[in-house]
Amino acid sequence: MTAVQVGNKYIDKINNNLLIYSLDNANEEFLKNAFKDPNPIFTPDTLNKRKIIREMIVMMHRGANIELILNVLLYADFAKWP
Repeated sequence: MTAVQVGNKYIDKINNNLLIYSLDNANEEFLKNAFKDPNPIFTPDTLNKRKIIREMIVMMHRGANIELILNVLLYADFAKWP
């Protein structure tokens, strides 16, 4: 069972903190599958939340995981950003 399958099993308990944790700890495989899987854990709308945007900016200012954050942002809908 992959991490994404486990995530789908407990989808009701998943929140923004999991995305922030995954970005901060460079969980590349999890993030790749969390957005691309046929049943994604995170939707593009997840990336439109102020808390997520703020945390990604803070991480980029620290110089942490910039390439990973930019790869995740490929799934963002910037027209919906506040």
